Amino acid sequence: MTGNRPCCVYKEYTQFGDDTLFKLPFKNILALLTLGLIICLTNSSAHAAPLSAYDFKKPSTNSDVALSPNGRYIGFIRIVTDRRCLNKYGAMIEHKKAKCKDKKKSYRAKHEILIFDLEQSKTIQNLPLPENFYVSWLEWANDERLLAAIYRPTTVGSSGRAFMLGGSRIISIAIKGGVPIALFADQKAFKRQNRYLTNITNLLRTDPEHIIMPANKGGDLDLWKVNVLTGYADRIAQGKTGTFYWYTNRLGVPILRFDCVGNRCLKINVFGYDETQKQTADEKKAWKKIKTFRVKPDEKEDDYDFWPIAPAPESGQFYVMSNEDDAERRSIKIFDIKSQKYVKTVYEHPTVDVGGAMLDMQTGEYAGAWFYEDRLNYSFVNPTMQKHYKGLNTYFGDKENIDLLGFNSSGGKAVIYVTSPNNPGEYHVYDTVKKQVTRLFSRREDMGERLASTTEILKVPTRDGNEITAYWTYPVGKKNSKAPLIVMPHGGPEIRDYYDFNSNIQYFASQGYQVLQINFRGSSGFGRKFAEAGYGEWGGLMQIDVIDAVQYLYANDLAEANNACMVGYSYGGYVALYAGAVTPDMFKCIVSGGGLSDLLADLRQTKKDYGSDSESYEYWLKSMGNPNTDKAKLMAKSPLFMADKFKSPVLLIHGEYDGIVDISQSRKMHKALKKAGVEVEFVKLRDEGHYNWDLENKILYLETINEFLSKHLTQE
Repeated sequence: MTGNRPCCVYKEYTQFGDDTLFKLPFKNILALLTLGLIICLTNSSAHAAPLSAYDFKKPSTNSDVALSPNGRYIGFIRIVTDRRCLNKYGAMIEHKKAKCKDKKKSYRAKHEILIFDLEQSKTIQNLPLPENFYVSWLEWANDERLLAAIYRPTTVGSSGRAFMLGGSRIISIAIKGGVPIALFADQKAFKRQNRYLTNITNLLRTDPEHIIMPANKGGDLDLWKVNVLTGYADRIAQGKTGTFYWYTNRLGVPILRFDCVGNRCLKINVFGYDETQKQTADEKKAWKKIKTFRVKPDEKEDDYDFWPIAPAPESGQFYVMSNEDDAERRSIKIFDIKSQKYVKTVYEHPTVDVGGAMLDMQTGEYAGAWFYEDRLNYSFVNPTMQKHYKGLNTYFGDKENIDLLGFNSSGGKAVIYVTSPNNPGEYHVYDTVKKQVTRLFSRREDMGERLASTTEILKVPTRDGNEITAYWTYPVGKKNSKAPLIVMPHGGPEIRDYYDFNSNIQYFASQGYQVLQINFRGSSGFGRKFAEAGYGEWGGLMQIDVIDAVQYLYANDLAEANNACMVGYSYGGYVALYAGAVTPDMFKCIVSGGGLSDLLADLRQTKKDYGSDSESYEYWLKSMGNPNTDKAKLMAKSPLFMADKFKSPVLLIHGEYDGIVDISQSRKMHKALKKAGVEVEFVKLRDEGHYNWDLENKILYLETINEFLSKHLTQE
């Protein structure tokens, strides 16, 4: 855990005055940056040199660009990654010219924070971090102070015995130099209770010297007003047992509190502050429970069915992201604390879920919503802003995702982040007065501006008369070719794929493969009905949609039917294994990473871990089926019991300590396939879980799959 940056589901902008449509002249800042920064960029349209798995999986070179409120400065993170060797204790040592054996290879990322003056075209601050210290995010507190969330992972000493516990803190960096200030500097006793202390509740744009942060004291999560100049903090509100989140109004007054119910926090109580009680002697009476809602397994906070965004114009009301009351799609509504009801739907997209909101930096008011159809899009309250965004899309050819990361306080400048499937990401500054786009740098500068691949959006008709979306990526110049096909269903199953950069997809495209991603029914993001269509359909409708998308390529001569493999991870790994059993002649090979093979066993494990009355177990009963009533169906849909039906070679990859899908799922599948005489390989990723792997294992995962595919698919 490294902590959350402020404003997790909303972004800030300031209203514009010019509502004319515009053309966008381009100005590249490369010449300016190379004078003051150690940044080297390429202007090639596509990267010519072959890229390795290391190139795709190593940390981004530049990230987290933040624009100061006055629009003069940008802060960003610069990361340099180098190869290392491991000594006999597992500690990193210099690589020098000696070559490491594969099992001794390691990598080290060095982080530094840079502040660049856009007016004077020079770097004014360069703060390299010590080894094993990293930056999670940057945010400006005011024009003179840049906040940085610094974390240190738990590390093992070179002796193999000593270790140092990790943690995280926010530091305040003055643009004029000097020693950075650690926030909560006066709370020395906080270290044990707050090993991770980088969450911000409110940046307090109305008070440049303070921010609002949550921190534990005495076993509960309280709210603190922290001085960014001195680091000193004063408590302004006290939480209860189970409190994990606070929400304040624009002035920093606490108005909402989220409390977990139970140790696993699968149900949440929301308390609202009744301002009519604020003068009473008993502060407890001012807080009233206004809502209770459930949490899906592994659901992120900003994906909850109820999440606050901003105060509404009327007192006692606020904007929320909502997916409650059996609503078809996630939308933005106004909730009234007193009546405990929604009083207005502010924005709902006709086909997809809303992803978040945009707030006006000056007023803190709701300004618009963002969402993904295929590409990222925004719907703004202000027509002028909508025209600016339309103009930016036109300038970038209506083929990129344009993410508005933030505006300065006057609205004259904005930082935009531009990506697409073959664009790893690039940062620009947009001048709203001059209608001018200034390119800063690439996120992954050694990849070039564009990768040598093309991605098309396919609207696939299904056999039952519906339509689903798929993304088809192929190497440049190889459309309608004989390039081998990788079918890659996503995990979840209740997540979705996007028309955006994906390092795994692009790695395989660079190796000469076509890749097909499918948003089958059961995926999230397209409304409740679409997601719930997958309930009870493991090996059913969700599987059929994947096969229909593959057949669509074949029917339109976009791929060869006898030169395809299926590669999936987590739920996608299950889809791959099931395809190997029920459509054994369709794929030349099968790859399952962290995949399920025995649905009954997985449900038993979930019941053991979370309890038979838990929200998690209840969710998976709906998703997979109930062992008490659907036992025969669950067995029939489990690849473990169909090992004798496989004809194609299988590769199984699994994290040793996977807490989401137990490694026994792959071990048992491996044993069953061997017994059935099927060609099978099993790779265990040492010391890894279901995700958040070390760089070494991310590389190993891709290289192992690529080697396996090369044995069974035919390249042109």
